[in-house]
Amino acid sequence: MRNVRKSATTLALVMAMSMGIGIVGTSQAPVSAKAKPKLNATSKTLKVGGSFTLKVKNIKKVTWSAGNKKVSLSSKKKTSVKVTAVKTGKSKVTASYKSAGKKKTLKCNITITKADAGKTNATVSPDMSQATQGTNQTPAPSGAAGNATSAPTAVPTEVPSPTPVPTEVPTPSVVSESGSWSYIPVDNDSLLKEFGPIFGNVGTCLTYNDGFRQQLEDKTLMEHVRANYNSFTLENDMKPSFLLSDSLANFRNPVFNQLIPVNDAIAQGYYVPDNYTENVVPEINYTNIDKIMQIAADNGIRMRAHTLIWHSQTPTEFFRDGYQTNGSFVDPDTMDQRIIYYVTNVVKHICESPNSSVVYTWDICNEYFHQSSSGSEANWANVYDLSSPSGLTTKPTYVKLAFKTGYDVLKQYNLQDSVPLFYNDYNESQVDDDIVEMVNYINSKDEINPDGEKICAGVGMQCHLGLQWPSVEEQLGTLQKFLDAGFEVQITELDIVNNNSSTEAQYCDYWYYFLKGLVDRRVAGAKITGVTFWGVCDDVSWRFGQSALLYGKSVNEPKKNLYAAYAAAQSSWGLK
Repeated sequence: MRNVRKSATTLALVMAMSMGIGIVGTSQAPVSAKAKPKLNATSKTLKVGGSFTLKVKNIKKVTWSAGNKKVSLSSKKKTSVKVTAVKTGKSKVTASYKSAGKKKTLKCNITITKADAGKTNATVSPDMSQATQGTNQTPAPSGAAGNATSAPTAVPTEVPSPTPVPTEVPTPSVVSESGSWSYIPVDNDSLLKEFGPIFGNVGTCLTYNDGFRQQLEDKTLMEHVRANYNSFTLENDMKPSFLLSDSLANFRNPVFNQLIPVNDAIAQGYYVPDNYTENVVPEINYTNIDKIMQIAADNGIRMRAHTLIWHSQTPTEFFRDGYQTNGSFVDPDTMDQRIIYYVTNVVKHICESPNSSVVYTWDICNEYFHQSSSGSEANWANVYDLSSPSGLTTKPTYVKLAFKTGYDVLKQYNLQDSVPLFYNDYNESQVDDDIVEMVNYINSKDEINPDGEKICAGVGMQCHLGLQWPSVEEQLGTLQKFLDAGFEVQITELDIVNNNSSTEAQYCDYWYYFLKGLVDRRVAGAKITGVTFWGVCDDVSWRFGQSALLYGKSVNEPKKNLYAAYAAAQSSWGLK
């Protein structure tokens, strides 16, 4: 056991270093006739979770690709790539390059065998059928009622490093004042190292350029991001106001994009629905999205696509006659075709991108149950009748249409089983029954969804929490309700406000017990497939001044609640 711990600690250190600071390249000598390109290995046998670095010699640059999803490729460099075994079976990794104008390839055959049972007790497989046994937590159902089946758990681009192993003498370095938790030091520890093996996807929110910040182009910040996360969500850049208008010129009142005659739009590659009766369509601006996806690919990090349908940050012109600010609101049939136009073209563009694999899930609709019935955020309600005796209807046809449209586009690219679609919301405990009803409606069989396909995989729980409300028990109870309904769940925007009135001990305990509740359920088999922390540090949080995140003024200032979070992940080790 002593030697196993030493090896695992060393492995965790090496992997953390490769994520955090990259791999220092060496200069390449020109390829001569005598020095043919070759790989450092033409065959390799790995156990699930194992990895190695495949290198090519005597060539300055190659393009790496995997034969199937039994292996994942990460830390891609011009002459090297990290290969990680994901599933048992056989695969191959190909290095493609050009020589004398001709495309040539080098191949390494990979055989993946099962991991040693004694070394994987702390790692949760993305496959729910392989969930850890022996806990008291009842596994959540794997599918919704009826014949619908759950969408498979998304597998991260870079399989996270093995569960960290404590130092030989596991003496806690940080202990809670209440005595409820303690953190065992791990070399070069990180959120990805602690939570990656448990949830698969560990994320933060970032901006490319929202007029205030350019985080994705900050090389120093991205070093921290690579070390701590394998996923990110765009805070603003993918919302409708950024794709349909110029939000950089005027964030609050952006100018709507130019209108294009339908025939010209079709000639430019836009999809226009057959039942679209208007003469023009709005231009969709993909310039920044394409740059962002390239940055994600270059950094080996994937992204949650957020969001397509929202009552906020959607230009009012999108709902008006002739796409004019002062036009009347269009009728539901016209709006249906606009939804099909917008959702189809955005999802299609992402699917056809050379970096399409960086997008692993979509928030199709955001915060339906929290839209206003009047004012600038009532556009959807001004087009569709959303009323019911108890408030907003739980059967909004336009939301279902958006999910069906996005799902059908994914089917065209055979991605419907690997890229799940989510409904995303906050203050979830206030509307949990409504959310369950709506998701079941979205997946039900009717004219919009004639085959009754499970087009909505589950719920994105934003989890903007606070010590005064909701309690940990209430929030976890809401989570359990979604799991019991057969939904996949992702924690999508986690932050916890200190309210500036609670002690640090209480604040840290809240973080610990909430995250431990997630960890316990995941280890027991619950379909919780990602945790995203909503910001890298307090200074860039949308809840500025409320001490809502794990780092203070910068990513170089970890707070004590970070170690409470680590301790929650370490509870899965079964050592304390």
